[in-house]
Amino acid sequence: MSGSTAGSFTADITITNDDADEGTFVFLVVGEITSPEIGLYAGSDNTGTSITSDQ
Repeated sequence: MSGSTAGSFTADITITNDDADEGTFVFLVVGEITSPEIGLYAGSDNTGTSITSDQ
């Protein structure tokens, strides 16, 4: 999964097998990527004082 886009993702992972008495193994992978919280800073760049939610 790419961390660049928020959302729910699913995919199948398939592992093939060349053993005659064993089959292919498939399993589902599920993931959730959440958006990061934003950082707020006083000033025009991110070198100023960090502003928290209680300020």
